[in-house]
Amino acid sequence: MKYVRYKKIGMARDVMVTFDKRVQHRDFTQSLGKDEVGVISAGFVKHVDGELICYGESVSLQCKSLEEDTALLNRALSHPLS
Repeated sequence: MKYVRYKKIGMARDVMVTFDKRVQHRDFTQSLGKDEVGVISAGFVKHVDGELICYGESVSLQCKSLEEDTALLNRALSHPLS
């Protein structure tokens, strides 16, 4: 799986979107009508011991995963409306 993290809009938190690993990061971003300007980080997601781990980088967006991405993704999935 891959992911892209976009910077927050207004009062909302940053948005993390996951998608199929066969899709290029840039193609996915463009399909949402976005460009790389709003991207904070991007990379891959793997499942390790019951936790999702963000790692790596997007070559097409020239953007790396950030250390805090793993915690943000797991928190969003465990408390989606908070």
